[in-house]
Amino acid sequence: MTMTSSKALSMAMGAGVLIAGGLWWHGQSAPAATSAPAAASALDAVHPARADIAASFEADASIEPWQSADLFAKVSGYVADMRVDIGDKVTAGQVLATIRLPEVVHELAEDRATLAARRAELSLQQITQKRQEELYRAKGITDQAMDEAKAHTSIAHAQADLAAATLAKAQAVSAYTRIVAPFAGVVTRRMVNNGAFIQAATNGLSSPLFTVQQVDRLRVMVAVPAAQAAAVRKGQSATLSTGSDDPVKASVTRTAGSLDQATRTMMAEIDIPGGRLLAGGFTRARIETARHTGVLGLPNAAIGKDDKGSFAMAVIGGKVARRAITTGITDGKLTEITDGVGAGDVILANAKSAPPVDNAVTVKVAP
Repeated sequence: MTMTSSKALSMAMGAGVLIAGGLWWHGQSAPAATSAPAAASALDAVHPARADIAASFEADASIEPWQSADLFAKVSGYVADMRVDIGDKVTAGQVLATIRLPEVVHELAEDRATLAARRAELSLQQITQKRQEELYRAKGITDQAMDEAKAHTSIAHAQADLAAATLAKAQAVSAYTRIVAPFAGVVTRRMVNNGAFIQAATNGLSSPLFTVQQVDRLRVMVAVPAAQAAAVRKGQSATLSTGSDDPVKASVTRTAGSLDQATRTMMAEIDIPGGRLLAGGFTRARIETARHTGVLGLPNAAIGKDDKGSFAMAVIGGKVARRAITTGITDGKLTEITDGVGAGDVILANAKSAPPVDNAVTVKVAP
């Protein structure tokens, strides 16, 4: 191939490349124009609204029976007759068990006989004294004999009184052989069986025979923290959790009125009927300490706080403005506003994430 032919071929190939490139370029669409910046999203906002707001606090509480008594033996002996078991309902004065104490039976018989003898002696001496008095009036005996007759009667009277007291003491000991219920309730514990030997409670080595509790009424004991103690009063509404969606509604029945020095808490009691909650358990108590109706309120998230105090971020003329506010009670979701904003104001829903003051914003107000 000649030089001239080589140049012609090179030029033809270059032109082909240019033509192919042009065809490729025209086959492509033009780049899309750059999108405009997206508009800033609207911020959530609220209007202060009228509402009923109740302040309350929650605390753990223990559930106690209305009454509870551990029953001990006053005398040592053998259990002769066990008449009840756990779960049995009992009435006040009902005998729950008896203790066999043979020596007391013998003492009672001896003391009764002694008392009968002393009373007979007293009766005889009184008759003798009357006869002596008749003789004395007839000048038949001396003054000394009359005085002796009166003294013998006084001695006989004292001996009869002593015998009666001794018998009463033995009867009291005999009464201790019967274990009785102090009030109407339920036997919740039984720790002995028939034939068991039990020690008298006075020696410090004994344990209770029974526990009787009144559980048709219960006491819910709430240890109120010092911060809330001054606000808790008799009659305030209370709610007790039951582990279901149906809590027990009640009210504060009584308060101690002072703090326990060991725990720095104040004891408050809530009386409720038995049945839904069981004595010996725990519950969560919520006590309402204040309720304001129809007051202006804001969601807690719309309220900020710094070293200058509480504030809300309002939107005025499309710009953010800080509004100092005065707050009242809160229920944990809504807070009462007593000053600083009005019902028609537009308040940013989240004070913490609000833009700086004077920033232009758009808002969407919650219905």
